[in-house]
Amino acid sequence: MDNLIRQGRPAELLAIVEPLPNEARTRPIRLRQVIALLLLARLPEAEALREHLLSGATTDEAQRLVIEFWRIARRCAGADQVAEAAFAAGCAATLLHGHDVLPSMSDRHLLDGLLADAVSGKGEFAVSILGMLLDRGVDRSFFIKFVGSLGGSRPHLDGKRPLDVMADRARAVAAEPDAPSARKEGAALILYAAQDFQNALKVATGAPPGGIAAKVAEDAQKRVAVSQQMRKRATASARRSSAATRLNPPFIVVHRGGQDYFALCAASLAMQNGASNVVLLGDASTATIGIGRYAAISDYFDAAAAFAPSYVHHSVSEPVYGLFSFQRWLVVEEYCRKNRIDQCVVIDSDALAFSSASEIIAAMPEGYGMNDWTWTTTVRDRLALSGLADCMRSVYARPREEVVPFVNRLGRYIAGRPDRSFQDMHMFYHYRDSTRGVVLSQYSVPFHGGLDQASTLSNGLETGSPGELAPIVLGKSLKRPYVENGRLHFREEGGEGRLIRYHTVHCQGPAKAVLHHYAQLMLSEGKASLATWEGAPVAAPKDATPPPAEAVSTPAPARLPDSSLIRMPNLRHAEHAALKEKLRQHVARLGPLNVDIKVRLPEGATVEAGDDLPVELHVHNPGQRGFEDGFEGFAALTAGFLIALDTPAGPEKVAEPRLPVPAGGFPAGTTTVITGSLPTAKLQPGRYVVSAGLVFEYIRWFERDVAKRPTVAFNVVTGD
Repeated sequence: MDNLIRQGRPAELLAIVEPLPNEARTRPIRLRQVIALLLLARLPEAEALREHLLSGATTDEAQRLVIEFWRIARRCAGADQVAEAAFAAGCAATLLHGHDVLPSMSDRHLLDGLLADAVSGKGEFAVSILGMLLDRGVDRSFFIKFVGSLGGSRPHLDGKRPLDVMADRARAVAAEPDAPSARKEGAALILYAAQDFQNALKVATGAPPGGIAAKVAEDAQKRVAVSQQMRKRATASARRSSAATRLNPPFIVVHRGGQDYFALCAASLAMQNGASNVVLLGDASTATIGIGRYAAISDYFDAAAAFAPSYVHHSVSEPVYGLFSFQRWLVVEEYCRKNRIDQCVVIDSDALAFSSASEIIAAMPEGYGMNDWTWTTTVRDRLALSGLADCMRSVYARPREEVVPFVNRLGRYIAGRPDRSFQDMHMFYHYRDSTRGVVLSQYSVPFHGGLDQASTLSNGLETGSPGELAPIVLGKSLKRPYVENGRLHFREEGGEGRLIRYHTVHCQGPAKAVLHHYAQLMLSEGKASLATWEGAPVAAPKDATPPPAEAVSTPAPARLPDSSLIRMPNLRHAEHAALKEKLRQHVARLGPLNVDIKVRLPEGATVEAGDDLPVELHVHNPGQRGFEDGFEGFAALTAGFLIALDTPAGPEKVAEPRLPVPAGGFPAGTTTVITGSLPTAKLQPGRYVVSAGLVFEYIRWFERDVAKRPTVAFNVVTGD
C-alpha cells in the first residue's frame, strides 16, 4: 500500500481496501485509505472516516498518525489540494491536543510538521515546533524555506496569510510571562520575519546570550531606532514641502495595511519628494501611517469595480490578490485622471527611493510615455497609463474561451503546472509589445537606469550581507550599497568596478527583512544605528557614474565559477542583436558536433520530494577537432536538460535547466564528465524523464529532435 501511495496510484490502493470487511480494516489500513481518498480529492469520504481513525489512538499510534498526516498535508498542498491539505493538518492538530508527542519526534519529522501546521493548518503548534528545532541546534537554513512558504492569503485561514496567523500566535507568546525559552525563541524569529520588531523586541528581551532570541533582541532594537528616526525625518519634510504643487510629480503607492516596512517606504519617499508629494492609496489602516497624503482606494474604484466581472483568474496567486494586481492600475489611472496628474512614479510598498520622482522621470530615455516595470513604474505621460487601462479591458473583454489561451501564451511558465501564470507584469509586457514606442523596456537600459529590479539579484553588481540575522531569514546576499550625500550607489562587479548611481532599491518578499539596512543609509547617524555591510559602507566619489539614459552594451554580469568566461547576456534584447547574429553564424559553421552523450544518475533513479537530483553527463568527442565552450569571452556552450512528466498522453515539459561546461569545452579524442544537480525539489511525486544535450544559449540545441537525445527516467517519491 505504501508503494502505491509513493508511486501515485491511490485508486489501486482503494481497490484493495474497499472489499475488506470492517473488522479487517485496522487503524494502519484506515490511515492509508484516508490518504488515498485525499489524493483523489474525495474529501467527504475521508471526513466520514476521521472520527473512526482518530478516536482511541494510543500515544504511539498518535505519533505515527501525526507524522503521516503532516506528510500528506504537504503533498496535497504541493498539488494545490488546499482543502485536503487543511483536513490532514487539522487531523494532526487534533491528535497533538491529546498527546504530548512532539518532544520525541525526529528533527526531520518536526520540519515536516512545521510546514504542514503553519501553511495548511492553523499554526497552533508551529511556534513550539520552531522553538524545539532551534533549541536542538538544527541548521537555521531551514528557516529560509519555512518563511518563504508563509505568503499568500489562504481560504482556511479566512483569507489571511500564514505568516500573519503565525505572528498573532507569536504575539500571544510575548504576552505569556512564563513562556518556555524554546517557545520564546520560536516566537522571536517569527515576529522578526513578520517585520513586527516592537513585539520581537518584547519577547526576546532578557533572553540568554548566544541564542537566536538574544540576536533578535539586539537587531530589533536597532531597527526600531531606524524606524523612529525615519518617521521623524519624514514628518519634518512635510513642513518644508507645504508649498509643493502639481507641477512636481508625486510618488504613488497602492497598499492596504499599516506595516512597519510600508512606513519605511513612505518615509523614504517623503524624505526625497516632500511629504505632500507622496500619495498613499489604501484603506483605513493605511491612513494610520501618518506620512504623506492618504487617499482611499474606494474613492477611485469605479473602473476597477467595472473590470472585476470580466476578470479571468490565471495565476499561481490567490484569486483576490490576482484580481487586485490588475485593479490597482485602474485605481492609479483614475486617481491621476481625476486629480490632473500628468506625471508620477508608482512604486511598490517594499521599495525605498533615494531620489525624487522628478529625478527618476528625468533619467528615463526620451520618447516613452512609461516603462514596463510594475514595481517601479515611471509615468511621463498619463495618456500612456490610460492606454494601459484600455489594454487591460480589451484583453478581458473577450469571451472566456479566448482569454484563457491568450493569457496562457503570454504568462510565465511554472514548473510542474500545465498552465502559465499571468499577472499584471505580463500585461505590462503585452502592452509594451503591442504599442511600439509608447512603453520603455526597462530591462534594455544598462543597469536598468538606476531602478532596482530586486535587491537579491546581483545584476552584475557587488553583493554582500548586511548582518547576522538577515541571511537566516533571506538565504541570499544582496546588492552592497555605497553612499554619498544620501545618494545610493552600487559598484559594478569585476573590471574597473565603477560606482553606478541608483534611484531605488526593491526588497521583495522575504527581502523586506533588510529594508532597515538600506533605510539607515539615509540617516546621518546611520553607521552607528544599525549593523553595517561587512564593515562601514564606503562613500562613493562625487563623480560616480549616473545610469546612462540610452541603451548601450550591457556590462559583463557575474562570472561563472572556475572560469574566465562571463555569462552570455540575454540575446533576446535588441542591443545584443549583433552578438546574436555572430553567434548564430558561428554555430552554423560548427554544424553537427558528432559527440556521444550519456546521461547517468549516480545516486539512482529515485529522489525524495523536496530534494534535487544528482546527475552526470558523459560527453565523448571522438573527432579530430575540439569544441570550445566560449565565444568572444562569453560562456556560450552549455549542457542542457529537459525534464518532463511522464504521462499517458506523452511527456509534459516541466523544466529546462542548464549546467555550465567545464573550462576548455570538449577537446578532441577525450571524454568530459559534467556533474551537478537538477532542480527537482519542487516537483510533485511521480515518474519523470530527463533528456540531455549540448546547447548554445539563445541559439539552438544541436540535437533538435528530443526523441533522439539520450534520456533516462526517474521517480519523485515521498520520504519515509
